[in-house]
Amino acid sequence: MSTVKMEIRSIACDLKNAFGWLHTAAMAIKIAMMLAMCVAHAGCEKKDQGQAASDAPPPNVEYITVMPSTIPIQYEFVGMTEPSKVIEIRARVSGFLIARGFEEGKSIVAGDPLFQIDPRPYEANLEIVRSRQDQAKSRLLLAQLEADRFAEAAAKGAAAQRELDRTQTELAEAKSSVRLADANVAKAELDLSYTEIKSPVTGVIGRTLQDEGSYLDAGPQSLLAEAMQIDPIYVVFAISERDWLKWRDDVASGTILGDKDNPPVKVKLLDGTTYSETGRMTFFDTRVDSRTGAASARASFANPKGELKPGQFVKVQIVGWQRPNSIVIPVRAVLQNPMGSIVMIVDASNIVQTRPVTLGQWHGDGWLILNGLKAGDRVVTDGFMHAQPGMKVALTPATALETTQVESTRTKSTPVKGSSK
Repeated sequence: MSTVKMEIRSIACDLKNAFGWLHTAAMAIKIAMMLAMCVAHAGCEKKDQGQAASDAPPPNVEYITVMPSTIPIQYEFVGMTEPSKVIEIRARVSGFLIARGFEEGKSIVAGDPLFQIDPRPYEANLEIVRSRQDQAKSRLLLAQLEADRFAEAAAKGAAAQRELDRTQTELAEAKSSVRLADANVAKAELDLSYTEIKSPVTGVIGRTLQDEGSYLDAGPQSLLAEAMQIDPIYVVFAISERDWLKWRDDVASGTILGDKDNPPVKVKLLDGTTYSETGRMTFFDTRVDSRTGAASARASFANPKGELKPGQFVKVQIVGWQRPNSIVIPVRAVLQNPMGSIVMIVDASNIVQTRPVTLGQWHGDGWLILNGLKAGDRVVTDGFMHAQPGMKVALTPATALETTQVESTRTKSTPVKGSSK
């Protein structure tokens, strides 16, 4: 009986295992069918998406058409103002300083009295030499009369030749004495005039170095003050050898046009305001300083109101130059990649292409392009996220505002930064 039960259990286990295998196989077939359906569905969806993409319109970009034009160019350096004349006011005669005729740090006019040295000793000396002058003239008159008398007598044989020679000699000595007396009078008058010290220039004067009551001499301690002429006023700056060579080559090649001898100059003050007067470059040194690698230059400005003071730091802008056939594009049209600066252009088939460019100076609201673009090129200014190289695009001219900004750059000066030292 027990043997029969064991056989029945063995048959049941075999049937169970057989049905388990059949269940597993059925599940595997079901999963395979589901995967096949998913793959088929994905293929259909991708095909539908590709079809939709091919039917979509090309992306839209904004562009400008390159138009070369003549633009103004300016060169910018750092400079300092200095007076056109600096004159030391010194005592030329000795004496006590008794008066000062100006306010320190104020304006002065040529001929204004500045200092007064006690004139009384010099007035007395002038009277002395004038008296001696009168004596010499009296002796000359007497010598002349005696010489004439002896000459007349000698002509009649009534006077010896020796007496005639004596009177002629005395006449010559009297004339010399008069000339000496005249010179002494002139010197005394000159010394007296030196006691009143007048301004030699129109400008400003600094502080007084000697007070009233001080004794002055004509030696090393004779300095009284310093006067400066500030109309016109000079602005000095340095032009590096590199900038000068570049400017010379550009002028020689016709890249830039302008006044080579005395170009106009503007200055900008530290607060950003531009000085109202336009100056002229009047000096450029004939040699380059070996210590700095730069040559000194100077511009002259009218300064009638004294708005510019010596010692101010200013930005010097050499203006009046023009660059013909120049290409300027908006700043945002220029992209950067590891190879350098590029722009996107659209060809005749409305296909986007990249173009490497060489940038010049910042000009107004755009970049000056030295190489890489030509007249008629269509440059993308907006829509870069949707347009890739090789894609066909739809074109829209740049907005009126942006076009106006680009046009305005043709009337603004390009500041060329100078490496002045």
